[in-house]
Amino acid sequence: MSIEKHTLALSAFSIPLESEDDIQFSFLNVIAETLKSSNPEGQVLLCIKIYEKIESFDSAHESARYSRPQLLVALGILSFVSGRDFTICDIIASHSSVVVEHVFFEQIETRCHLYGCDHSTDLKAICHTINSETSSQNTLLFSLLDRWRKAQHQLLESEGQGLFEDESILSFFHVLELLVGEYQTKQITEAERKISSFLIDLIGDTFKNRGSSLDEKVREKTRTMKDVLLGGDLLSVGSRINYMLEQQGLLDDRVQHLIRELIFARNSIAHGRQVFRESLIWPLPPYFMLHSNHFNLGIFIRVLTAKVIATHYQLELWSDEWNKTLLTLSPSIDIIKNFISCKSYAHLTTEQFCSGEVDSVTPSSIVEAYIKRKIKLSDVERSLEGHIENITIDKAMLGAGDSIYIMIFLADVENPELSEFCKTNIQKSYDGRTFDGSNIKDYLRFLEFYDIKPRWFREWIVGGMEYGLDKPGT
Repeated sequence: MSIEKHTLALSAFSIPLESEDDIQFSFLNVIAETLKSSNPEGQVLLCIKIYEKIESFDSAHESARYSRPQLLVALGILSFVSGRDFTICDIIASHSSVVVEHVFFEQIETRCHLYGCDHSTDLKAICHTINSETSSQNTLLFSLLDRWRKAQHQLLESEGQGLFEDESILSFFHVLELLVGEYQTKQITEAERKISSFLIDLIGDTFKNRGSSLDEKVREKTRTMKDVLLGGDLLSVGSRINYMLEQQGLLDDRVQHLIRELIFARNSIAHGRQVFRESLIWPLPPYFMLHSNHFNLGIFIRVLTAKVIATHYQLELWSDEWNKTLLTLSPSIDIIKNFISCKSYAHLTTEQFCSGEVDSVTPSSIVEAYIKRKIKLSDVERSLEGHIENITIDKAMLGAGDSIYIMIFLADVENPELSEFCKTNIQKSYDGRTFDGSNIKDYLRFLEFYDIKPRWFREWIVGGMEYGLDKPGT
């Protein structure tokens, strides 16, 4: 019987970097180093070397097939650490060869400087995790990184035009579905413990069963309760995701509301629905969208899933992006309505309001609730009229969103001073081009897409976008 032999082969891949980038790391049989190319321009390249054992009857060219899984892992690590879109298409050169000398895999210093940021500590932690974990544990990490990289690629390729946005939301959702499995056993165990504790208290203290009778009835009723509670909709995918987020210390009302929005969008995409619309808004999509959420859902989910992965592996990555995202997330409609009815806005400075100091409600969340037709114009007026002078269109305030929407809405109120202030500021913003959008008419198109009818703003646009004491529209 012949003994199968293997040959050690090397596959090397070159990816261009920015001139200030510097990356160096290794894991398993992969070594990545930043080099300067020999061409006159001195281009900075990331060289990824992968050593693999190939069948003795395979040529060196076949090593690309053997090394592809590890190459995808390396790209996943780079994409996750940097937030940059690293793909196979970025490779500008590659070669394969048979290694004739014995290779010693030595640990190299880990460095990662991208976009002027130092991610060396987190990259070192990722490589250490990979080198110290079992193959089964690494399979989870590699799967998470690849799903996330693909989802990010789809989102970035869409460029806000919806090309792959539906697909990216599904891919990001797969990341959450994949990771909740690591927390599900703990959730079920906790539920079973609470069911048992409740039944012991009820059957023992209230119904006065003792001894073997108590044990028997608790076992019997526990089986029934588990079938009812753990086999139904209480243990839904939303419940499991929220439990995971709570275990990671990431869950609050804003995040729970975001998960509801994500699940609604995911169901619309996965199960299909009629998609035709007679009117569309910029940027024009190449296909009709399967979900109708135009409130940066994909961007929010990209950061959320990255933060969930980072937290699970005890990394500091994506913390700054997550904290900024939290300020732009809206809490549930019930909390917003309660905030308005309790007049919580009256006791806040504008800075406190914009930071979401009370119940995480911000001017941006008030605007979003009105666009979604969950609150009335009078609610917008009451909550924002005392802060409107401090929220200017030409000065970005995190938590205020695109503040021209506030001016557009309040231009239609009956309070003449407030209405005049908003109309004048819209005109100033238009004259000075200080609004965020590329075309001020797009604000009208966006609002009318959601069936919001800003009366004065439409009349102002139709009248030539001129407003003042000596101009039409006064």
